[in-house]
Amino acid sequence: MSPKRAAEPAGVDPYALMARFYDADYQAAGHVEDVEFYSSLAEEMGEPVLEMGCGSGRNLLPIARSGVAIHGIDSSPAMLRALRTRMSAEPSQVRRRVRLTQGDIRSTRVGKRYGLVTAPFRVAQHLLDLDDRRAWLRNVARHLKPAGAFCFDVLRPARDLLSGPQHEAGAIERVIPGTSQAVVRSVSTRPRDDSVTLEVNYTWQVRSAGGAALEEWRTSLLFHLYTRSELEVLLAEEGFEIRAYWGSFALEPFGADSTDHVILCRRRAD
Repeated sequence: MSPKRAAEPAGVDPYALMARFYDADYQAAGHVEDVEFYSSLAEEMGEPVLEMGCGSGRNLLPIARSGVAIHGIDSSPAMLRALRTRMSAEPSQVRRRVRLTQGDIRSTRVGKRYGLVTAPFRVAQHLLDLDDRRAWLRNVARHLKPAGAFCFDVLRPARDLLSGPQHEAGAIERVIPGTSQAVVRSVSTRPRDDSVTLEVNYTWQVRSAGGAALEEWRTSLLFHLYTRSELEVLLAEEGFEIRAYWGSFALEPFGADSTDHVILCRRRAD
């Protein structure tokens, strides 16, 4: 029997379907390096944080739990609903440290400056046009204190990701608690003709204990692929100076085998 299939309809919230799976997927995958990095940075700075692209709170909540006040902005109503659901299970002192705003990181203003502004886990890769990237950085600048720090990360793609279509079946597998069923996430990628845009197609299947597909959902996202020189020029043109440029969340120097661009900046003094 064929599985029940559903594709996410085109609309204003590209994360409407993904929000259903996001937290459980990444918990199962064990991706915590960036969470530990941003939490440590927030504790080190010791000031309230503005997180641009907070999603379902994967980075935001650990920072709030550590005792740091944090304001999250995100454009996805579905991801913010997921975050508010998660917050409802948190102690009151954690909830009091969090403020949330639904809005666009390119333009939303929250009326306050911060000692640390972040855009974790590849948020900037959703900005496909140069004008969008410039607008975002100018909005970052509006919200930074004069001596404040700005930190973000983007993927450094492996060569095979750019060479042609790729497919990873069963990239993430996890058991649905209290059942004998599992959710299996597969990912396929295709570089666009411009060579700087990556199409990523996600498929989730609910499978029986015997491996039969019972339900299936699909959605797609586009990501801009940055080079180091592109980032350095863009940041300089928008008035930022780079204080550290790492190749991973373990603070390794950026090099030929780096998997990420992890960048710590400040506003350049006039």
